[in-house]
Amino acid sequence: MKKIYMRIICGILCVMIAAGMAGCSKVKGNTESTQANISSGQPRYEDYIFVGDSRFVGMKDALNGYVDADVRFVAEVGQGLGWLKKVAPDLYNESGKTIIFNLGVNDLYNVSGYVDFYNNLPQDFVENNTLVIMTVNPVDEQREADFGYSVKNSEIESFNNTMRSDLDSLYFNMIDSYTYVQSSSFKTTDGLHYTNDTYRLIFDYAVECCQKQGFMKR
Repeated sequence: MKKIYMRIICGILCVMIAAGMAGCSKVKGNTESTQANISSGQPRYEDYIFVGDSRFVGMKDALNGYVDADVRFVAEVGQGLGWLKKVAPDLYNESGKTIIFNLGVNDLYNVSGYVDFYNNLPQDFVENNTLVIMTVNPVDEQREADFGYSVKNSEIESFNNTMRSDLDSLYFNMIDSYTYVQSSSFKTTDGLHYTNDTYRLIFDYAVECCQKQGFMKR
């Protein structure tokens, strides 16, 4: 019942246009991109590449035995923009993939650097793949303080808003998982990293958004 309820919430958020953040949309939130476009059949997980930090490392572990096909992750603990610049060239020969980026929680101060990097990716790469930015997801500030973390949700929101306003709307789609996770009574292990159930919730939401909004070119 809980999973059905969460999927209902996902459906509502995926067709919502808000002033600051749309659930699943083109970066600028134009209305054409937020019309529901339900895909038929099961998702082809092999068409996805998830690129991120320790939160995607945790998601990868949480998916073990949860989905029927392997999902490709390019993720490493404690990383940010510097690491992304090093590993991104390994992706430039990909074609026909849906690539979901989720970085920034480790270097929220560097938002202008992220915008500049994404907006200047090789033209062939952005035209041959579907590029999706997943917003940095929230923290449990009270719990994280007990584990030595000090990330603030206000800082995350500022980062996400700048990404939405400054990324090239022609090539980037955005999943506002931040709002979705906040509404789901998410659970963490240390305030910053999530439980397996929450990681799976975020994964399901991301894939469903990509299918419903027609992000995927296939």
